[in-house]
Amino acid sequence: MSIVMVVVLTACSKNNGENSVSSNAPTSSAAASETSSSELEPVTLTIFADWVINPLSKNIQTDPVMEEIRKKTGITLDFEPFLGNGDASAKLSALLASNELPDIIVTSNNDIINKLVQNKKVMALDDLVTSRGQNLTQNFSNALNLMRLQSPVRDGKLYFIPGDINGGDYNPYLSANLWSVRWDLYDKLGRPAVNTLDEFVDLLKKMQELEPKNKDGKDNYGLGLFMGEAWGGGLVTKGGANAAGMVDAGGNGIFLRDVAKDELVPRLSDPNSAFWESLEFYNKAYREGVLDPESATMKFGTILEKAGAGRYLASYGSWLSNGQNEKFIADGTPEKGYVTLPIATKSENIFANAVNDAGNQFKWGISTTSKNAERVMDLFNFLATYEATELIVNGPQGLTWDMVDGKPALTAQAIEDKKSDPDYSKKTGSNLWSNMKINGNYDNPAGWKTNFTWSPEYIKANLAGAQKNYIDAMGYNYPMEGIDSIPNNTQSFSLQASLHTEAGSDLATKETNIATYAGTATAVLIFEKTEADFLAGKEKIINELKKMGIEEVFTFYHDEYARIKEEVANMK
Repeated sequence: MSIVMVVVLTACSKNNGENSVSSNAPTSSAAASETSSSELEPVTLTIFADWVINPLSKNIQTDPVMEEIRKKTGITLDFEPFLGNGDASAKLSALLASNELPDIIVTSNNDIINKLVQNKKVMALDDLVTSRGQNLTQNFSNALNLMRLQSPVRDGKLYFIPGDINGGDYNPYLSANLWSVRWDLYDKLGRPAVNTLDEFVDLLKKMQELEPKNKDGKDNYGLGLFMGEAWGGGLVTKGGANAAGMVDAGGNGIFLRDVAKDELVPRLSDPNSAFWESLEFYNKAYREGVLDPESATMKFGTILEKAGAGRYLASYGSWLSNGQNEKFIADGTPEKGYVTLPIATKSENIFANAVNDAGNQFKWGISTTSKNAERVMDLFNFLATYEATELIVNGPQGLTWDMVDGKPALTAQAIEDKKSDPDYSKKTGSNLWSNMKINGNYDNPAGWKTNFTWSPEYIKANLAGAQKNYIDAMGYNYPMEGIDSIPNNTQSFSLQASLHTEAGSDLATKETNIATYAGTATAVLIFEKTEADFLAGKEKIINELKKMGIEEVFTFYHDEYARIKEEVANMK
């Protein structure tokens, strides 16, 4: 079985600024190039980067971050090959066909990556990484090995460096993967422990009684789903399964990964799985009037609109709250707002945060026609440092931040400008080039967050509304401190998501038929009007899935995951 390119966690991340190109940071600030830029001959490197989404006004960028990169490395980046206008993949395909490739190629298109490698249009990087990529080899050897494992020619060589290695979706304010709940209502109810999903339904019903209408007089609900979108139905395990330590990713919904055991377990064929627990939870919520009855046909845009109007009292991830905390403050009701709570959450081995241990979707390569390959690797090596990550995320030292008592801190002027100046990112370069990070780590081993707005000091000084009330009530320094204290709360799903059956095989056909049937049949169950009907439907579906060969398909994935784990371990 071949391994597809690793699934990316940051595909939905938002870009900021005119030239915004991405997101995320390991090595200490001192780990930059040992040769100062004054000792290096200045060089201009051409770059094609498909993360350039907003068109650039000029090919040489001169914002403070780009200028600092030039000072640190002696390298000027020329974006002439792609300024963000038009279709990036079509442009790169044309460059490939004409053999006019730039020095640096950054692409997320797996088909093009395969062609570049198979047609020997990009260099094998192993020797360059060994001689000039010390930050990469010392800090990211696992990610490099995963890239070797995924090479389309399977020759054990390294052709691309992944971006944003060890980045992910961590945020000190809210979790994207656990239950977000209205703190003010939960607090009024006495902050009861919620150890099961049944208890969660009961809690949400009481919260609805406290606030049955939103500010516009429309009905509030505990939760909403957007089952009118195919991918919405695939997210029903989020929140519940994650809190139970089950990662739902890959395999067309055939399996979950048990975090504690690090092995795959049945998702659909086990009647006691986290998937079926989640469906039973939503069915009870529907029968109790807690689930928005329009969930069966709701589209993603509609659920965001309702969430933005404050009509849901909880969601299975912060991204479904649609900025409602800020809206509550703007509406003059700062006491209202959401926090991440440990609803039916295990005491260890959970999925609160995702990490890109194999990097994100953007792969960095060097064309075989480049006459400056060593300098390109110097750039890659710099971008793999904490110094580079902190520069890209926060802007240059002296402009937006300085060291205070041995730790970096934003200046008072920068804090004020971030709040009041809509052009702050363009003027300072802060987060303007977030997709340039190769080092995606959030924690600098020197003892601070690479995003300086995530320091406890900054958060406590600038937090407002319900989240401020929450940390004061709980004695926390920042909203996610309680969840962060749970051991083994951050998970990668790059390996499990890379698994697939062989295209055109009998097993692949069975898998496709199973996924199609299960996606439709299980969604209907949520809206059964009685528990008896739900249980009868559940039994019928599981029996049908077994007749369709789900146990055979699951066994393949189970064994393949164990095999690939061993293969990766042997590469270390």
